[in-house]
Amino acid sequence: MSFKDRDTHSQSKKIIFSVYNFIKMCSEKKDLDSDFFKSAQKIAAQACGISYITVWCICMEMKKSSVDSDKEVQFQSPRKLYKRAKKCSELDDFDADVVRWIIHEFHQRNEYPTAFPILSEIKKKLPYFEGCVRSVRNLLKNLKFTFKKCNNGRKMLMERNDINEDTRPVVYLDETWVNQNHSRSRIWQNNEETEGFKIPTGKGGRLIITHNGSSRFGFIGGPTFVFKCQAGNSTDYHSSMNSDVFKQWYLDILKLLPEPCVIVMDNEPYHSMLVNNYQKRNARKAEVQEWLKNQNISFSPLETLAKNSRK
Repeated sequence: MSFKDRDTHSQSKKIIFSVYNFIKMCSEKKDLDSDFFKSAQKIAAQACGISYITVWCICMEMKKSSVDSDKEVQFQSPRKLYKRAKKCSELDDFDADVVRWIIHEFHQRNEYPTAFPILSEIKKKLPYFEGCVRSVRNLLKNLKFTFKKCNNGRKMLMERNDINEDTRPVVYLDETWVNQNHSRSRIWQNNEETEGFKIPTGKGGRLIITHNGSSRFGFIGGPTFVFKCQAGNSTDYHSSMNSDVFKQWYLDILKLLPEPCVIVMDNEPYHSMLVNNYQKRNARKAEVQEWLKNQNISFSPLETLAKNSRK
């Protein structure tokens, strides 16, 4: 058994010192090989499986204590390490809940919960808190908070109790795409590969699929809304799905959805549009004048397109 990388306690010191005394006594006997026992401390270290310095320190400790030979040898054990409670970073359950609510309030106010403003709020609600910014960081780590990149808040939104307790059915709608020549890439074949399979070459046209469904009712509505992507656009299908197409499909499925219900969709640009949108820079003069007329804005037919656009 090796005592390396361990603290030597009083009982172990006593045993080591006894081994050293035995070897020292052997070195004084004439019938034994005195040359072997002259280095008593080194031999004791080898016999006990410890370092020579440890035996030397034990002998020096015994020498400094100057204990009489009649008394029992007494050694001191190393000082025990006690974990001291950190008052600033280890709070009770009530104060810990207060700190949690402070951070949640920052999220509700859409403010950044960093260490300095959190420390100011803690001192307002817990006047007896004497910690600094470093103490606040250690406290937040103990409360299982992590300093990381900001998220978009959707996870926090879905964990709200008022949303989870809503009994209305939740309907999700979204779009996706698939290639016209999409096929399986793996099939069962023999080792000789003598059997072939005709696979379409090229991806073909891209089809856009739009549908909606709920965990309570499954897919809702009639057939899936599928249309072909515009030619020349093979990288992104979102440009083919505009607000007019989505609006027409959305109005059709509203007639089929149960009432009342909650509709969940992402924030794609074509999912929302202005009812009374302004004309773009590439609009023609007749379109701009028609828009000004609908908005009851006076203009002269002789005015240029640039002047009409500034109105």
